[in-house]
Amino acid sequence: MTICFKTTKWRFSLRQVGFLDDSPDPSPIPQDIMAMVQSAHDVLVAEWDKRYPENPVPGTGKESDEDD
Repeated sequence: MTICFKTTKWRFSLRQVGFLDDSPDPSPIPQDIMAMVQSAHDVLVAEWDKRYPENPVPGTGKESDEDD
């Protein structure tokens, strides 16, 4: 998912629960925003899985079982 502020964008991985890029530096993101992202992680994953059913977040029980 992407966190945007004015013209700055940070890519945040719902799979790895961390930022995908070293730049831009994520330290300017307010702690209350990051706390909200962390506390709402399950909801964000569920919404991602609904929007992108062909690319679900692993561990949600919705990924395909192609290897079975």
